[in-house]
Formats: sequence, C-alpha cells, structure tokens
Amino acid sequence: KNPLSVKPSVGVSYNHLGSTNFESNSTNKTALKNGASSQHLFNASANVEARYYYGDTSYFYMNAGVLQEFANFGSSNVVSLNTFKVNTARNPLNTHARVMMGGELKLAKEVFLNLGFIYLHNLISNAGYFASILGM
Repeated sequence: KNPLSVKPSVGVSYNHLGSTNFESNSTNKTALKNGASSQHLFNASANVEARYYYGDTSYFYMNAGVLQEFANFGSSNVVSLNTFKVNTARNPLNTHARVMMGGELKLAKEVFLNLGFIYLHNLISNAGYFASILGM
C-alpha cells in the first residue's frame, strides 16, 4: 500500500450559523437577550487533499480549496461560528480560499485523536481567519 494518497473533490454544503445572543454584566449574571441571529448558507467547493498514512489508520493530511457561497437566507446581522464571520449586508456572496492541515492518530482500539488547523481567506473582503479542530 502506498502511504501517500492525493484526491480531488467537489461538493456542495449547507451551514446554519446562529448566535444565541447571550449577555453578561459586571455582576457575572448571564441572560438571553432578544434578537438572536440566524443564517443559512449554501456553498459549492473544489478541493485537493493529500494524506500520508502511518500504519493502517493514523495519517497526516493537507487540504486546499476554494469555497463559493451561492445562496444565503436569514438575518442580515453579523453572525459567527468560531472565528468565521459572515456579513451578508456587505458581502452577499463570499468566495473563500481555504487551507486545512492536521492528522488523526490511533490511540487504542476504536479510540482516535484528531487535530487540525484551518486558515480561511475571504477573497472579496481580503480578510483572513484561523480556527482549530480537536476531537476524540
């Protein structure tokens, strides 16, 4: 088995981004305010992913691609998920370049550790965002 694999992919995705609009004051009380926002995004993407396998299950990956929003519905307020911000009033359909890298390590039978880093660059507003993924 060749430890290196490269595969192209194209696809469509749906994301629902929402904020619950929590508010905190100086007395450490947290409350839910009116005006929570919600956004529905439909995207098309084209990617190339390279994986290098260690053994049968653990691997390192790098993924690069372009993501194009083709429809969005909902609040025109800024909503966010992690560090990815969308402002539909200013940029109705965003185009992003994305690079992801990380890996999966088998710790025990049926127990895996996933770690990844993502850089997303909005080609319309020329803004960049970083995020990370950690899972088990």
